[in-house]
Parts: sequence; structure tokens; C-alpha cells
Amino acid sequence: MSHVYSRLSGYGWSLLPYAPYLFERVADAPETTVRVIRERPAEVWSVRVDVEKDPPHFVACEAPAPDDVVELTPGPAGPWRIETSVYTIAWPVGFAISSTPEGAPSAVDLIGPEGALVFVQGPFPAASVVPQDRMIGPGQRLASSGESSRHRWIELSYEHDGGPWVQRHYVFALSAEHVLVTTAQAPADRRALVVTAADGVMASIAAAGTAPGR
Repeated sequence: MSHVYSRLSGYGWSLLPYAPYLFERVADAPETTVRVIRERPAEVWSVRVDVEKDPPHFVACEAPAPDDVVELTPGPAGPWRIETSVYTIAWPVGFAISSTPEGAPSAVDLIGPEGALVFVQGPFPAASVVPQDRMIGPGQRLASSGESSRHRWIELSYEHDGGPWVQRHYVFALSAEHVLVTTAQAPADRRALVVTAADGVMASIAAAGTAPGR
């Protein structure tokens, strides 16, 4: 078994999973309740944990023991945040948190319905990030662009699997020397969902160790 270098923290606890893993919210359950799934070569283990009370309550365990799926330690208060060694972000509603393979460009993937996806890459040296007009890939068209006090973004439209899709790239200055690049993509009819999720990620993003509750 090996722990991963990302975790989910909030409501006074940190949840450290084993890779490959998936965090899911539980329908019709309190926000403090999370389902943790651990994929194994020949089987899938899972456990549902509610951290509302101290100690947390484990239910619906489909594993030899809950700590074979996730380890709990005291953590920060406040809503759920995804913590990596570089940055932390809020967990957007409607998206599951998935581990990524070793060497992948993102620490975690946020997976929504119908292939909707949000992921953060970096940090990159600020000087190495290409201009926005060079972020337009083959077959993509510029739909819009903008900026806020925290980031700039570009939105593209394109065809994928026979239907219209949208993709956004956000560039966020993590420091004076380094940036993070967040990508969000989804079928066009899921645009509002994925843009809301990505905007929430960008509004909440912070360098590791500086997030609310720390």
C-alpha cells in the first residue's frame, strides 16, 4: 500500500486515501459525509465516512477495514478542500475527486457528468507559459476570453465525438515566478456546470499552507 500526495480536508479532519482512489459526495447525506473508493487489481474497496462528530463515523464499509481505504487525522475546519503539496482548492459540487497516474500532469482530476473534467497543472515558470493565442489547438475556435484580479482565461469551442464541446484554460499566478494552469472541458450542454466548477476552483485556489482554516 502507498499513500498519495493529495488529501481531502475539512470539518476538522483530513482524509488521506490510498491510490488509485475516488472521493464522492453521498446523495441525500450531510455535506460532512464522503464515500472513499480504493481501486485494487482484482476488486474495489469502499467506505463511507461522516466526520460531523468526533470520532468520525464509518458506515457501509466494503473493505477488510476502513483504514485499508482511508486514513483520518485531525485537520482544518471549514468546508472541504483538496490539498496537494503545492496548492489547495475547494471541492466543487457535482464533481468527484480522482487520483491520477504517477507522472500525470495533474495531481487530481475533478470528474463530472458526461465527461466533464477540471484539472490543475503546474507550477510552471511564469516565463514558460505560452500566450493565450497559442493555447488554441487544431480544430478549436476562440469563443471568449477574460480576466479577473486573480487570473486570466480563454474559452474555446470545438467538435468532439460528433458533438459540440467547450474548453477553458485559466492561468493563475501562484507567486511572482510561478503559475498554475487550470483546464475545464465538457460537452457544450454542460458548459454552465463545468464553468461554475472551474470558476469556484480558481476563486478558492491558494498556495499550500495558506488556505483558510490553516
